[in-house]
Amino acid sequence: MINIKTKYVSHFLTFLTILIVQIYFPVISIGKIKIQPDIILLYITVISILYGRFLGIVMGFIGGVWQDFSTQAELLGVFSLSKPIAAYFIGSIFSYRTIWNKKIQYSVIWLSYILHFFIFFYLSSRSIFDLYYLSIFILLHSAIVFTLFLLFNNLVYKNKLL
Repeated sequence: MINIKTKYVSHFLTFLTILIVQIYFPVISIGKIKIQPDIILLYITVISILYGRFLGIVMGFIGGVWQDFSTQAELLGVFSLSKPIAAYFIGSIFSYRTIWNKKIQYSVIWLSYILHFFIFFYLSSRSIFDLYYLSIFILLHSAIVFTLFLLFNNLVYKNKLL
């Protein structure tokens, strides 16, 4: 049986590993669009579903600040704003797990990802007039992280997260 201290240490070490992997994960460039899966957002999703809003928001802020300092020195605060907002909405699944069916839970995750990437793109580009790239960026990145979530849920948790 795993005690509480071991569980927190294992989550802390997992979170540090994910933060380091996110920095060194390769970026794929297709035209103007740079694609990099947001592994921190995936981990925050799992934490928010398992433990609720508060821990998800705290981990989202810490991961967002880390990601801001490591990748976005000119726009500090974009990830540290968007990740806790996404964690808040994803953490609702923890509170309403018995009421919401799986389609609603998956929809909440998908819409939270879209909101996260919309906030990031809007604040980083400071323009909503580039609607074509906005929609491609948001939908592509949301689909990548959502697909990773489905794979992670299926392979690691054996479909027991939702």
